Amino acid sequence: MRQPVDLDKLFQFAPEWDIDWDRENKTITIDNFYDDPDAIYEWLQQQDYPKWKFFDADKTRNGKDYDDCRLIVSW
Repeated sequence: MRQPVDLDKLFQFAPEWDIDWDRENKTITIDNFYDDPDAIYEWLQQQDYPKWKFFDADKTRNGKDYDDCRLIVSW
């Protein structure tokens, strides 16, 4: 039986972020974005990932060479 989860608490932002701006590549890196990323990782590991769209198993490499899946979360 699935346990209910408080997504607002699970995906709570950390109080302080480590932000790095790379001028050369024009990118921003944000570390420590979530308050408890390990809890998010554990929760994601327990989710079912259905194959994306319906497919003919004989005509696709999906599920053999790669997994094209989408996690659907009811917010």
